[in-house]
Amino acid sequence: SLLPVGCVRSVPYSAQYEEAYKCNFLGLSTDVPIPAHVSSSEFSVLVDVTLKLRQGLAAGEDELCALYQFTISSANTQPTDRGPTLLNKLEVALSNENLSVDVVSHCLLCLKEEWMNKVKVLFKFSKVDGRGREDTQKVLALLGAAGPGEEDNVRLLKYWMTGLSKTYKSHLMTAVRGGERSPSQ
Repeated sequence: SLLPVGCVRSVPYSAQYEEAYKCNFLGLSTDVPIPAHVSSSEFSVLVDVTLKLRQGLAAGEDELCALYQFTISSANTQPTDRGPTLLNKLEVALSNENLSVDVVSHCLLCLKEEWMNKVKVLFKFSKVDGRGREDTQKVLALLGAAGPGEEDNVRLLKYWMTGLSKTYKSHLMTAVRGGERSPSQ
């Protein structure tokens, strides 16, 4: 629910490895072999979910984080201390114990919409209008995704751009072409 619908191609329980063109979120049991080209790729992330070995659960301890341990690994060697701004804002909202579940839910929805709007602006500016790299950098700066240390934000925007629906992209292309004016108008 945190990602745009078009960015998610999920196979939650598979008995075999599936290639990336079929899905980008794949659930496997631990006995399914992962090809070497995947485990050594900087573009893949393995999240190992294991049941915590404990005697019993304390009262009210029925949340996923209390029951399971999540171990994340990747061949990507780039530092991830900073991460995308969106991720940092999500972490702040999720870790704020003063917010109700309903408020956090609305906060997450607003953050998702904010970043989808940035994606739409970037798509229109770079793909539809066909602006050059220099102009695109200026737009990225306006969107808060340019400059030193902002590579994660740019990657996030570009990834989310792939999730824009074909209908939306087509509508935008048609609307712009149909609505163009000559310089004299």
